[in-house]
Amino acid sequence: MIKYPSQSPPADESGHEIISFLDEHRLPHTPGNYTFVHRYFEGADEAHFMAVATLIDGGVRLRPEDIRAIAPPSDIEGEAATISELSAEIMAILEETASEATALVRTLTLTAAEIIASEGRTVPSAVARMTATAERAAERLSQMSRQTAAVRTRLTILGVNTDIDPATALLNRLAIDAVLTAVMGRDVPRHLALISLDQTTEIARTHGIGVVERVLRAMGETLRDHCLPHRVGRWEAKEIAVVFEGVSLEEAHDMLDSARKAFGRRNLKLTDSGEALSPVSLSAGLAQVTNGMREDVIQAADDRLRTARASGANRIVA
Repeated sequence: MIKYPSQSPPADESGHEIISFLDEHRLPHTPGNYTFVHRYFEGADEAHFMAVATLIDGGVRLRPEDIRAIAPPSDIEGEAATISELSAEIMAILEETASEATALVRTLTLTAAEIIASEGRTVPSAVARMTATAERAAERLSQMSRQTAAVRTRLTILGVNTDIDPATALLNRLAIDAVLTAVMGRDVPRHLALISLDQTTEIARTHGIGVVERVLRAMGETLRDHCLPHRVGRWEAKEIAVVFEGVSLEEAHDMLDSARKAFGRRNLKLTDSGEALSPVSLSAGLAQVTNGMREDVIQAADDRLRTARASGANRIVA
């Protein structure tokens, strides 16, 4: 059912409600459309809210041209002074980059179709067109890199630590990646551990992804307590990484094993009901960092983690 306007913005400003609104109006899930609907839901911009409300009065669906008329694309000025303004700026960066990527895919698809239809006679012109399109896409990605670097600087100015993963309070992937890259050039023993929660699927199915995030936070706290002063960070959605430096493989293994045992002893409970969670455990893969390729080190740690999980979980494989 199409949402009807009211005298005030919708009460639910959650992501699910915004996605539902986009679906009801048959609008693509793009960053720009998401920002547009969030702005309507927030209601702080009365002119924007009333423009949308007037259009959808009576159950009329919004069209892409309506969105462009109400909120035409604006230049990314890089002058955000608040977190809210910065969020809108980030969405604008994502929208512009996504549009460029879509244009690249469309051009490549049409070019491939043209080559096939002409039985190869248009290869020279097709290559020229592909090169020009790829160069535009590369420039857009370069521009996005500069813009996101500026966003990180302004987040720091606004007092936001951009190196921290908000869900776990650990270093985020970008920061732990930088730590790994830095230690690869040092002439000391160093090791990478990748750790996963063994019960991720079961907890998510029974209690939801929010509880998984809280358990991962507890796992991260345990690893940090037992692996200090070594750096601990969020790696993938379900994994945590520890970069060890200046210790032997056996010492790194012992610290991980101490964390494994301590985590298994934790009495975790659901915050809303106080119900105890089933016993939790972790598995880890530990690999030595060499002077070779960074990707090889990551692959080695990941392979050992998979081996640990495949052999019954709650293990550390080095």
